[in-house]
Amino acid sequence: MLEVTVKMWNYSDYSESLNFGPDLVSEDITVGKIATQIATEWQSDDVIEFENNSKDNNHEENYLKIDSSKAKKRLGWKPVYSLNNSIRETVKWYKSFSENKINMNEFTLKQINNYVSKAKEQNLSWTAA
Repeated sequence: MLEVTVKMWNYSDYSESLNFGPDLVSEDITVGKIATQIATEWQSDDVIEFENNSKDNNHEENYLKIDSSKAKKRLGWKPVYSLNNSIRETVKWYKSFSENKINMNEFTLKQINNYVSKAKEQNLSWTAA
């Protein structure tokens, strides 16, 4: 990620918004499925209900469609985690934070180190020393 940051800082061609997310192999990844997975990972008994508030002029997408193609093309970036792993790791962080029982600095560094280790297993260019 440091390589990406340096490019964005030093070159105007790279200083624009980019999406970073897992590869999406299916078009049927609904917001509802993601919300349900988050609740499952959180081990919550809460019931998730969706309402159609069409009278509000707020538009919410029904499907997750993160297009990371620009980041892949311009920066050579590749995702490390799948969608499921991304959600799992994100929920672990937020749950740990909300429970306030552990040192979040240490927990965050551990998650970063695990991410980098996984990236090294995939031989991603930014992991080469």
